[in-house]
Amino acid sequence: MNLQIIQADHEEELVGFYEILMILIQYKYHVVIITLVAIIFSLTYALWSSPVYQAETHLLPPHTRDIAGLNIIEDSYDEQQVYEIFTNTLESRAIRFQFFRESEQFAGMFTDNISENNLNELFEEKFNSKIAVKKNRAGTGRNLLVITLTSDDSNYAARTLNSFVNFVNQSAIDSLVRNVESILRNNIADLQLEIESLRTTAVKMNIDEIAALEDSFKTAEKLGITKAIANGNYASEPNNDDASEVKLKLQYEQAYRRGTDALSAELEVVRNRKNLDFMIPALRNLENQISIISAKLKRIAAQSGIKTVTVDRPALDENKRIKPDRKKIMIIGSISGFVLGMIVALLLNFLSTVRRK
Repeated sequence: MNLQIIQADHEEELVGFYEILMILIQYKYHVVIITLVAIIFSLTYALWSSPVYQAETHLLPPHTRDIAGLNIIEDSYDEQQVYEIFTNTLESRAIRFQFFRESEQFAGMFTDNISENNLNELFEEKFNSKIAVKKNRAGTGRNLLVITLTSDDSNYAARTLNSFVNFVNQSAIDSLVRNVESILRNNIADLQLEIESLRTTAVKMNIDEIAALEDSFKTAEKLGITKAIANGNYASEPNNDDASEVKLKLQYEQAYRRGTDALSAELEVVRNRKNLDFMIPALRNLENQISIISAKLKRIAAQSGIKTVTVDRPALDENKRIKPDRKKIMIIGSISGFVLGMIVALLLNFLSTVRRK
């Protein structure tokens, strides 16, 4: 019983397929004409649609030698840190907008008196919406960046994309250099502040020495000592470690025993000192540190050999059209035309049957 039912269903399917086939044969001209019209329409669209080309560039982290110029401070950079800064700069809308305004690739697209809203719309339409960044593409390396740019001109897309990568690289370098320069200038400012503090201390030490000599002079004058008393230890050189020790040293060594003549002469010399740098033993070392840091500032300002990215594959004028896909359009158009032809044929057969009844 079941076998008979299955056979009957199969026969009905065959009859249904046969009827459809007969209908298509009966209205074959309609099917063919509609299919041809669809093919012609698809071909026309594929040929007359404006082509869209895509330029592509591949980027990798910089080499160690490319960032050596940055590592002149204690907190140095590694390749991944620099590459991350490049990536952040690449995705910055402000950087993209700056490139759009300054690049010669977009010269003539807008005037100087264009409104801010219109300029932003133009930027989105002509550049920002056409660029794409793909990270970590499967099978190509963990740090690979693939940047694409679409345009109706293949050569223009390649040139613009390469210019943009160079612009982002330079912007990232400028940011890193400014950071290093800021650190170096702060180091110089700290050293200069230390020198200024030491010079202030030297002035105080000199004043203390003058006060101590004046006291000794008065003591010698009261005692009537004009010439130095023999066999005395009269050293009065200041101890630079602590300015307060100057007066104590002079007192303990009985500087008044030098006599008023010597003390008067020394007072005149001490009072007329123009430069107290000799009283700062660490001064030359601090000045040397400033000279070294200043040389580093000149070196970093030159930006010699610094790169924040390695261009593994630059954008080339490959005439790589991504739209329209003519082959795909023709296939879809042909299938759509044939299906539409079948529907029309079945509809015409249905209407003919209705009229006969």
